[in-house]
Amino acid sequence: MAQGQDAAIDQAIRDYFREALDWGQEFADIFAPDAEVDVDDCISTLETRLSDHRRRLAVRNFPSDVHADAEALVGAIPPEQLTSRYLALQRAHAGLMRAKIETDRLLITKLNGDYSQTAIADPLFAGVEPRLDETIPSHVISHPQAPTQALSTAPSLDDLAKAYEQVLEAHGLKSKTLGDLKLSLDLARAVIDFDKPASLLDINDMKALRDIVGHIPAHYLNRPGFTGG
Repeated sequence: MAQGQDAAIDQAIRDYFREALDWGQEFADIFAPDAEVDVDDCISTLETRLSDHRRRLAVRNFPSDVHADAEALVGAIPPEQLTSRYLALQRAHAGLMRAKIETDRLLITKLNGDYSQTAIADPLFAGVEPRLDETIPSHVISHPQAPTQALSTAPSLDDLAKAYEQVLEAHGLKSKTLGDLKLSLDLARAVIDFDKPASLLDINDMKALRDIVGHIPAHYLNRPGFTGG
């Protein structure tokens, strides 16, 4: 029975990794070449995050998003396959963190242009291939009862956007910075349904946003007379 539990968890983690792999490839192929993107800064941020992920995995100190994803993953396993919730959560936490580590490592090598190092190194994800130009799959196991449970608790994009604005306001960001953020969110709202759960955000949404941004001239907001109204 434990083998069935482990197999279910590993498959869900591989699906999670494939989703992240898709996002990374999309960023490397479409967003990174944009002249407005500071690739060196992206690499520096990713390297810092990768180092943090590795330290956390080593001492089993998992961040809150990994806790939430692990709970959702294990909660989607049919009861007849679940032999030990404690062991299942341990395996899920470690596997999800390994997925984050491998995804960041691969994206760093791509942004550095070192494609000789882009073969998947973690054996847990051997054979996983990106599924570009498809809707990103859910990163939890798809059982009949799981989607309803996941969607009922997932916050909407609008809720997350408002919460993000509140956090930035609480940190005392300049009004211009907040104004730029709100304009960016308005652009996103023009092509993305912000009422849907954030878990349903997919590559097609990102492409729609990319396309509308691509039609806006560079430094549009800096043109004379623009007031943001």
